[in-house]
Amino acid sequence: MFGLAASREKLDLLRAVAALRPRAGHLVRTLHETLCFLRAFDGDGVVAAEAGRQLADFAARVGRLTSRTRASLADSAIEGTVVTESFSWPAACWLHDRCGGQVEIDWRGGGTEADLDPLLRLLLTPGEQDGFEETPTARAWLRQARGDGPGGDFGWLVHALRHCGAAATTIEALYDAAELPLRWTLADGRHSRSGNALPRPDGMRRRTLRRPGGSAARAIVRPLPQVRRVSAGAGAALIDVAQAALLSRRREVYALNHANPRDVHVADLGCGTAVAVFGVRPGARLTLEANYGYVLLAGGAPVGYGGVSVLFHQANTGINVFPEYRHSEAAYLFTQTLRAFQTLFGCRRFIVNPYQFGQGNAEAIGSGAFWFYYRMGFRPADSEVADLAAAAARRMRAGRGRATAPDILRRLARCDLRLDVVRRRDTLLLDETVLQNCSLAATREIAAAGAGHRERGLRRIRQRVRAALGIDLAKWTADERRAFEHLSPVIAALPDLSDWPARDRHRLATLLRAKGAVTERAFIRAAQGHARLHAELRQQEGSARGQRIRT
Repeated sequence: MFGLAASREKLDLLRAVAALRPRAGHLVRTLHETLCFLRAFDGDGVVAAEAGRQLADFAARVGRLTSRTRASLADSAIEGTVVTESFSWPAACWLHDRCGGQVEIDWRGGGTEADLDPLLRLLLTPGEQDGFEETPTARAWLRQARGDGPGGDFGWLVHALRHCGAAATTIEALYDAAELPLRWTLADGRHSRSGNALPRPDGMRRRTLRRPGGSAARAIVRPLPQVRRVSAGAGAALIDVAQAALLSRRREVYALNHANPRDVHVADLGCGTAVAVFGVRPGARLTLEANYGYVLLAGGAPVGYGGVSVLFHQANTGINVFPEYRHSEAAYLFTQTLRAFQTLFGCRRFIVNPYQFGQGNAEAIGSGAFWFYYRMGFRPADSEVADLAAAAARRMRAGRGRATAPDILRRLARCDLRLDVVRRRDTLLLDETVLQNCSLAATREIAAAGAGHRERGLRRIRQRVRAALGIDLAKWTADERRAFEHLSPVIAALPDLSDWPARDRHRLATLLRAKGAVTERAFIRAAQGHARLHAELRQQEGSARGQRIRT
């Protein structure tokens, strides 16, 4: 319902609701979700402003509830409630930096203290070893170690780990293995669902909830003109909004945990909606793929998220719309998001992995996510599954059952879904198993080059690749040199590199350097223009498949 009359009616209802004092937890949740929806998808801003005012006061509403009802709202991401989760190290660092004293270790969880021992050993000096062994619990030692300093156990631990001198990869691995439960009190509305939103876009007007019309593939290939790379400051603000949206809902995305504020693009999708696409900082990038995360915004509020990993002309992607926004315009926004990816990265095929629509994912089964993608034109890669999907679709059209049984949805989630938006003979596509094959080939190459001495093998491989490609690393930046170090074992495993034509070797050197650039867009385009590299990887993929068959 949009328009002047509908706006007046919704405003009257909202003002009436403001005076109500629901006491049941499920009614409080419903009110909160309704306010969030109206803030994101209002027609002219008046209703959204009123919804925003009520959301800003929601912590006071929660504070008037009984302790039992407040406990029932745990993990709801509503301001004034508590989130309990074991976050990864990058997410924990973000929480420490942005939320300060609102986060503490949840010592009530069983097994927490024993699991912390390997992590705490990173902090010990030799003189503290004996005392650590005799201290009855990790918590007791931590309390002695931090003394009367401010910040609580969690704040002290993060600060100490950051300054202990251990390798970042070691800290991250041991922290993640400890699965340290945290208790986050959402006392700051900016990081809760209630207040986590950017300012409402100027001039936002809406007459309806949009639906994709016609072929999604035809819509996706049309360039999206309103795609722009934003400043590092604006990028950092968008990353914070996206991280708060995910972490408060107990979710994480690799690309956001390692997001690069200098590689953030925003595409205007109309009616106050947008998609922000986040690149990964150079030191955390994948090898052959380029990994990006994204968040969908409506009225300035995050309404969904996902990621896209680009490999030559194909892109592995998916979408998760937050539950309170699923009855909006999700299909239209995802179509436009894929259109933004096609504009940015030249994607010709989009792939959705089975987890996104049901394999080991109860939420996706419950929401019938398979049909969301199927209606957009995605089709199963396996012919048997494709036949099953076609039969189920016919039954739905005939009206024999409104919902697909969960066991059928699980059978439909046995293979990838694909959508080809551009069909050309020069399209470079690879089975994703090539990534594992290249990784194992790199391991074998390092072993062979070093004759059992890993560091020697890595040194020889880098020297060999530099000589073959004529690379002078002295002219490269630190990020470009790091990218070379990460990629060189994979490149060294390619056959006859020195015999490649000079043009192909020069393009390969350009590709390696682009991996360390500020944005990975140049790397994606360089890969798409390197047919020789694609052919060699495809041949390696076939050889590995043959080895598996013989084994």
